[in-house]
Amino acid sequence: MDGFWQLMGIIYGLNFIALIVIVCFERRDPVVSLAWVLGFTALPVIGFIIFLIFGRGLKKKTRDMYAGKWRMNIDLTEKIKKYAEQKELTEKLRGEYSDLMLYLLNTNNSIYTENNNVRIFTDARDKYVTLLEDIRNAKHTINVLYFIIRNDEISKRIIRALAKK
Repeated sequence: MDGFWQLMGIIYGLNFIALIVIVCFERRDPVVSLAWVLGFTALPVIGFIIFLIFGRGLKKKTRDMYAGKWRMNIDLTEKIKKYAEQKELTEKLRGEYSDLMLYLLNTNNSIYTENNNVRIFTDARDKYVTLLEDIRNAKHTINVLYFIIRNDEISKRIIRALAKK
C-alpha cells in the first residue's frame, strides 16, 4: 500500500509541475489556463494525457497564426518599399532632409509624403496654448496619446477642456 501512495505522490508532483508550466510559462487566456488547472486537479493522469494531445496542438495553431501574420507584415513592408521606389521618391529626397527621409524609410518603413503640417515647439507654454486651442476646435475626436496627467495647473486646464467636449 505504501508503494501506491508513493506513486500517487509522484503523479501529483508531476501534475504540479505541469500546472506551473501551464499557468506561468505558456501565454494563454486565463480562462483556458483555469480550465486546464481544473482538468489536472480533477483527473491527474487523464488530464495530463489530454493536455499533451489537445493543449499542445492549440499552441501550435496559435504559433502558426502569428507566423502567418509575421509573413503578411514582411510582405506588406516589401510592398511599401516597392511603392516608394515606383513613385520615384528618391528624386524628391535630394533636398535638405534627404538623409533623414531615407533613414526613416529604411528603418521604419515610413514613406515620405507631402501635404502634411508639422509644427515644432521649443517652448512648453506655446505648446500647451496650441494644445488647448486644438482641443477647443476639435470637431470629431480627440486623441491624447502622449500626455502625463499630474496635479498641476496645466493638467487641470487640459482636463477641463477635454471634459467640456
